[in-house]
Amino acid sequence: MEKEISIFVENLARRNAGNTKGAWFTLPVPFNTIARKIGLSRLF
Repeated sequence: MEKEISIFVENLARRNAGNTKGAWFTLPVPFNTIARKIGLSRLF
């Protein structure tokens, strides 16, 4: 039986500014997909 793992990722900088921006992702998922979807403007 195969299981899926899902995670919720949220942009805390936007949340602290009053705009919630987060999304559910099923692993594996590329980091750039997460960054684009939650609105990261720069990568560390």
